[in-house]
Amino acid sequence: MRYLALICVAAGSIAGAGTASAQDPPPPIPRFVVDLHATVPVFPNDLQQLADSRSETPPLTLTELPGWGLGAQAGVHLYFFTWKALTVGVGGEAMVARAHSTPPESTTPSTLRPVDERFVSASPQL
Repeated sequence: MRYLALICVAAGSIAGAGTASAQDPPPPIPRFVVDLHATVPVFPNDLQQLADSRSETPPLTLTELPGWGLGAQAGVHLYFFTWKALTVGVGGEAMVARAHSTPPESTTPSTLRPVDERFVSASPQL
């Protein structure tokens, strides 16, 4: 008996359902787009090989590597035309990030040095 009631409710729900026409079609993609992002890059601070690869004399220690930093990413795109579900355009993207480590203040002279890490990237896109 329970299955019959469930079947009746399901059939009634399907039979009474209409088409959803409350939503408008999506607007067209603009011809020119600018995209901005903030980034939080994580520079490795646990690889001795990375510390040794720096051209410092004496080599850096693991505690001198900076870890995470702050950055920005920007993209600019120009769209030429849309054909069916395909939009064709060109653009580019650039990213800049920086991390800095400063040795802690102490009463004894510290052997730790301040270190800056930078990451810069630029890429064309089609």
